Amino acid sequence: MTGLPVNALPQLDRANRGMHSYTVSTSVKVHGEIHEVVIDVLLRNQAFYIKKAVPGLGKCGQVSWKKSSGAHNAWCIALDRAKCGNVCAAHPDDE
Repeated sequence: MTGLPVNALPQLDRANRGMHSYTVSTSVKVHGEIHEVVIDVLLRNQAFYIKKAVPGLGKCGQVSWKKSSGAHNAWCIALDRAKCGNVCAAHPDDE
């Protein structure tokens, strides 16, 4: 699991971990509000699958590590897609 961002590593408090995939949840800030997004880490397929995005703004779907030039870039793309569907507009309260 080298090369994965720290936020994409397995969460020991979650029961849904497998040999080839596991699920992580992380908080994102959109327009000053905190939302939880849920992303599957697909080790065999080398991709992230967004299971739960920000309601009304984000998009679910798969982001390939290969097409994104690595796991770190793919993680950033997956978070952007989960937050705002890849069309994020800068907001002073967003991180």
